[in-house]
Amino acid sequence: MARRHRVEVIVGAYLTQNTSWKSVERSLANLTDAGVLSIEGMRSVRMDELQILIRPSGFQTRKRPALKAFIIMLDEILRLAGHACGSAHRRASTSSAFASRRRP
Repeated sequence: MARRHRVEVIVGAYLTQNTSWKSVERSLANLTDAGVLSIEGMRSVRMDELQILIRPSGFQTRKRPALKAFIIMLDEILRLAGHACGSAHRRASTSSAFASRRRP
């Protein structure tokens, strides 16, 4: 699944709450036209601008902070995953170096 498509599905899931899919499509079109239908775009868009862009979906004052909270959570997961991958790599490198020193 393409990265943009994944973001569109996730954002669409947030926007579809208590509204019709036709309204969600209008909001997604607004986000696309504004160039913010991506993780980077959602991260950088101002809250007031996001509220205007998702207005067709309704309940924008509740959906706007939920979308921003999702991006914050995703950033935290990615940060932790990167830290964990880096730690695992350092442990593997250290173990390999240690093992090679112990061999005769």
